[in-house]
Amino acid sequence: LGRIGLPFSGLIPFFMLAVPLVTCIQAYAQRSAAFPVLADFRENFDEYFLQAQGTSRAHDLMPETWAAYTGEQTMRISFGTAAWPGLHFAEPAPDWRGFDTLAIDVTNPNQAALPLSIRIHDRAHNNQYSDRFNTQIDLEPRERTIVRLPIVDIARAPRSRHLDIDEVSGLILFVSGNSEPERIGEGLFVSRIWLE
Repeated sequence: LGRIGLPFSGLIPFFMLAVPLVTCIQAYAQRSAAFPVLADFRENFDEYFLQAQGTSRAHDLMPETWAAYTGEQTMRISFGTAAWPGLHFAEPAPDWRGFDTLAIDVTNPNQAALPLSIRIHDRAHNNQYSDRFNTQIDLEPRERTIVRLPIVDIARAPRSRHLDIDEVSGLILFVSGNSEPERIGEGLFVSRIWLE
């Protein structure tokens, strides 16, 4: 048995390396197949390209008040106490050429307006505020809305150059570091992000 098991034991490191590689390939294939949808949490919850920044997230049923249909699901973001809590969609499908609008389906379940900041940067971004697209939108309390951002405005945002719409590398949704915790205590629902 020892002699039989020895060759198979050599395969263990191979499988340990192969599983993450297969997961990575599947994630990129799914991302490509879903395009121009960048994220859709209404049916399933794929976290591969998500990075939390002072937040927690969970796949949840959309409350009936805002659900478009029975059983609709969503991603609920709970904001922590970090300076700029948010969610980073790392490596969205990078080439946004040929589209006019970025659309984000979000719901503010709070009793007060939620100051949602949106940041978009490309591969050449130098990590300076003036070298990316930044905007803040006050989401109305207890309301579901679709935020629409013109691609032309995103491209023209950097002060000294154009943002490369064919090399988009990050999309971040976050709240201001000075937002009062009681205003955003119910978090935020993100249902879908896509290009039109």
